Amino acid sequence: MQNTPQISCIYCNSEAVIKHGKTRSGDPRFRCKDCEKTWVKGIVLYKKPDISAVAESYLLGHSIRELVPFYKSSPHRINMKIREHLSETQSWESFLDKSSEVRTTDVVYLQGIRFNCSFNSPENNEMFVAFAIEGLSSQIIGFEIAEDNTEDVWSKLIARLSKRKYKVKTFLTRDIKAVENPVTKYFEDSRVKLYLHKLNRDKEVANRCCVLENVSLRDKLIDDALKFYSKLDNQSYTSYLKNRFDMDIKTCIKKDCDRFFECMMKNCGTESESRLEQLLVEFNNRFEKFHALKTDPYIIINAWVGLHMLRPMECGFTRYSLYNQLPCKCSFACFASNHNDEQCEFIPNQRELGDFANEVAIRALHLPIESTVQGKFKLELASF
Repeated sequence: MQNTPQISCIYCNSEAVIKHGKTRSGDPRFRCKDCEKTWVKGIVLYKKPDISAVAESYLLGHSIRELVPFYKSSPHRINMKIREHLSETQSWESFLDKSSEVRTTDVVYLQGIRFNCSFNSPENNEMFVAFAIEGLSSQIIGFEIAEDNTEDVWSKLIARLSKRKYKVKTFLTRDIKAVENPVTKYFEDSRVKLYLHKLNRDKEVANRCCVLENVSLRDKLIDDALKFYSKLDNQSYTSYLKNRFDMDIKTCIKKDCDRFFECMMKNCGTESESRLEQLLVEFNNRFEKFHALKTDPYIIINAWVGLHMLRPMECGFTRYSLYNQLPCKCSFACFASNHNDEQCEFIPNQRELGDFANEVAIRALHLPIESTVQGKFKLELASF
């Protein structure tokens, strides 16, 4: 007589299993006396992946149909699950206000971009999103969605920045007419300038990088970066180095000057992910593939912003970390699940300390801050 093999529970591995009838197709059903769960023999237990991971893949560029093999469901249901998950995600602005104390910034770029969407949009199915982007970190600190690019859109965004207690020295824009009145109303002490300074500054820095073999010029460039950084209102990294490692930012950079110039070359390159333009290109590339968004695009844009602010860039750090000037980590899953308290600071090694110092100093060097350039590039609003 052939022995019947012992069957274990597929859920808890208990051997206290009994027969529990059959399905209509005749397949035997079993029940576990310990956990009291039932299952059908021959049916493979499938654990669906974390919906946050699925949503992240979607935001990074995978289509709903491409996600079917991973989520094992219909495209319609996957789309519904992603939207349900993202609709419960906190707003990026709320997350930033709760998790960061930074409210003072030297430069904010006001940049808008159009995208395809059929939700309450004009006949051409285009909508417009206005971004406020902090200059040093390329961190999006606010955004506003509308049907078209109007002064009202910028007014709502700028008014909200004021209500959130931001202090901004300079707003850079390519559309002065649309932002002049809102900035004057809500930020009386701030300046509005054309988005031309950065181009001039980049050319100057790029030209310097072409002759970095010159030792005196190399020292001058480092000194410039440190001098410009010292002019910033937010110098959290200086305090962090002093309190945690009893070091200063100059020591970090001088320990490996070659790393500084490697970082400089990447920041001057057009392909660098740290550049503001690259961030907008990434947005455009993703949203042109969403085809026509037939429901409110806010939840998708809000999640996309959160994801890209929290993902490491080519330099190894996130925009969120550079914005706070603290080497900290916070995942998209943490943001999407509204768990602000789960962000954690990690202890960087010596090389990471230096790389972070390089990044913030070089980004300060690129900023066209009037107080640091001593009168250069003064393209004032009255000049146009």
